[in-house]
Amino acid sequence: MIPSTLKNFNIFINGTSYVGEAEEITPPKLTRITEDYRAGGMHGPVELDLGQDKLEMEVTFKGWNKELLKHYGAFAADAVPLRFRGAARSEAGDVATDAIEISVRGRLKELDFGSAKTGEANSLKVMIPLTAFKYEVNGYEIIDIDQINMIFRVNGVDLLAEERQALGI
Repeated sequence: MIPSTLKNFNIFINGTSYVGEAEEITPPKLTRITEDYRAGGMHGPVELDLGQDKLEMEVTFKGWNKELLKHYGAFAADAVPLRFRGAARSEAGDVATDAIEISVRGRLKELDFGSAKTGEANSLKVMIPLTAFKYEVNGYEIIDIDQINMIFRVNGVDLLAEERQALGI
């Protein structure tokens, strides 16, 4: 089978489309925080799951966009909603195009303007620490992480529901 390839994408920040301006996206790495544990009677250590590591995302834009810069300095940790919409398709026969959607919330932490030269398009790299991350394919939720509201769903299973209930939240 031939793997799916991203054919095209668009970025939306706070509902504004950046079609033709967003050049590249680096979605967050999903990493569990773990700690080795070994007690008496154990043959070796096991890794204890201590929760989700921090989430960060980077987006590279082309050109000079003042609307994008207006989101810098947002005070709330989840002030800026960003949505990636992509079309992925395999070259194998009659395979349909998959709609990939990544929805996140965070704030603009770092703006890297790079260098500027007359007659050349500059790039603006934006680093965004995230409080929430959702990954969907064709409208089906695969992963939903909301750090502030203690939500962690994978393939429709709420893995923190019992913990929230135990805490009364």
